[in-house]
Amino acid sequence: MKPIIKLSCTMIFLMFMLMVSEVIAGEGAPPISELVPVNGKVWKYAKVRVVTEPMDFGVFSGQPNEELGPVDNAVFEVETNADVNLTFSGTDLKNGNYSIKTAYRAKRVTPSLVLGYFNRSWSTYNPVGDLVVAPGQSAGTKCKYEVIGYAKLGPNVNDQIAGHYSATITLTVWAP
Repeated sequence: MKPIIKLSCTMIFLMFMLMVSEVIAGEGAPPISELVPVNGKVWKYAKVRVVTEPMDFGVFSGQPNEELGPVDNAVFEVETNADVNLTFSGTDLKNGNYSIKTAYRAKRVTPSLVLGYFNRSWSTYNPVGDLVVAPGQSAGTKCKYEVIGYAKLGPNVNDQIAGHYSATITLTVWAP
């Protein structure tokens, strides 16, 4: 008799479930749904790319106080998904312990805007340090920045030895 009771209980349970499922998903019944939130986060990111290089001053004649510039240009491109500030830095042209005073001017290409000088001022060649542009560039943008250079030899022929001189320009982006 026990197997018949078990079978009867099982049949009653299945019939009950069938009726409930018909009521829940039956014709004319409103659909039942539940929402699950889905989240994600994008971190701040910027990409800096050198578009045009190198900056080349060519050849100095070696005469005292000779000045070259503006010459050539270096172009950087910054693409960012967040607001970023910009820091332009550069060094004097160097050959061992000898150097040539070097000034750089940064400019945003489009829309055109001169941002300023870094490393040295162009008019006096006095040190001015880095150029910090804050706020620099808005989120969701891609901009190009052009850097042009000016260089001036010292007042004496022996202030610079003959030979190859080199320097570096760096553009650093950082989130405020």
